[in-house]
Amino acid sequence: MAIREITLQESLALRSETAQPFLVDEYAWYAVDSDHLSAVVFIDRTDKDHGFAVLGRDPNGMHRWINGEHSSQTREEAFERLLVTMTKYEQSGETVFPQD
Repeated sequence: MAIREITLQESLALRSETAQPFLVDEYAWYAVDSDHLSAVVFIDRTDKDHGFAVLGRDPNGMHRWINGEHSSQTREEAFERLLVTMTKYEQSGETVFPQD
């Protein structure tokens, strides 16, 4: 699996909604080469911990939340956990993640 860093604009083009800016500040964005998975790393404004959200392509082609975590103490820890989670979804072979 090849994960590449993308820009905020590229991330926004993939997803149907953004994080609530009064809750978190996004600071890093990623996607897999086939663009069916993307992710964002953020810092929580209330308690200053780091977290991430993994987004998967829905049947309409938009990326929506499928998994995520918070409470990482560092950016590096949040990124490592993001990699583990994205790898799990990439290895599943799924490329569409319906929102039921």
